[in-house]
Amino acid sequence: MAYLKYTVNNHQGVYDIRVFSVQESYVPNNRKNGNRASVALKEKKQFLSFMGKTKQITHELKMRYGMNCDFAGNPFLAECVQKISNVFDNLFGRSSLPRSVTCEPLFYGILGTFYHQNKSISFNSNSSCFDNMEKLKEESESAYHFLLPNEFSSLHPACTFVHEFSHSAHYDNLAKHWGDACSIMEELRHTQVPTVIGRLITRFKLGNYALDQDGGMNEFMAERMTQDICKGLTYNSWLYVNNRDNVKYSDIFERKWDCRYSSPQSYLDYYTQQVWNGDIREAENAAGKIERYLAELDAERVPKAVSTPVSQIHAAGIPILDKIANGVSSFFENLTEKLDNRNRLTMK
Repeated sequence: MAYLKYTVNNHQGVYDIRVFSVQESYVPNNRKNGNRASVALKEKKQFLSFMGKTKQITHELKMRYGMNCDFAGNPFLAECVQKISNVFDNLFGRSSLPRSVTCEPLFYGILGTFYHQNKSISFNSNSSCFDNMEKLKEESESAYHFLLPNEFSSLHPACTFVHEFSHSAHYDNLAKHWGDACSIMEELRHTQVPTVIGRLITRFKLGNYALDQDGGMNEFMAERMTQDICKGLTYNSWLYVNNRDNVKYSDIFERKWDCRYSSPQSYLDYYTQQVWNGDIREAENAAGKIERYLAELDAERVPKAVSTPVSQIHAAGIPILDKIANGVSSFFENLTEKLDNRNRLTMK
């Protein structure tokens, strides 16, 4: 199998774009050499069509959302970004979207990253999962089940895009609350999620990446959003069909629970609300409340030992000892009597 590559130059570097594969047996053997040029021409037209589609989506995102995008000629990546941009625009508003999205080489194992310094997102051009939908689905499912079990909060193929765009939406909400979202996100990044929150994360099947030490509370928020949003996304068209109130985190505790702690979910929602709003002190207070609540639950699960007063033990023990003593005494009396009888018979 051979791959046709074209080189695209942009301001970030040079990228080799793998268009699609060509089976060697595609052209009959007796005509292979003569038709190779025509096959290459068809592939070049296909490539130009891909470039045209990518350019069109790039233009639409710029005109509609003001996003500066460079997909390095990858039409599938452009389509995915366009779909998720529409989802986040509907859920959180246009200001929740990143200022720019690029496709560039990143470190091995990283599919995407959010830069809070300039509110931008980059996806890894070296990852084959952005080639087409089949590979994207394969990547998400294999990572969820085999490569990194329990690492991600969803196996939906859109989970990587939702995660990175969630950072951008979080940034936007922090900007509305505090003005300087960049410094707040930096502080959240260095604030670790407490162990008690980890217990709730495990309980509600959030991915372990929510406890990432390098990302702190930022990654917890992104993983919580990834789970909630992906639950409402259709699998193929990526349309959000659930209740939008599920992702309105600014007042989720007051609105959903009427300010009452009634279940582990209510505690998790309260903590989520504080992280979403960037209130680190109140988030830490919430962690303390959750710790006490979980300690009460643990205490209820432990069976209580039945204590018996010492006087009752003594009172109950005396009759038992008397019975034992009487039994021993009767045994020896019977034994003595039998021995005496045997001696009499022997003497006779």
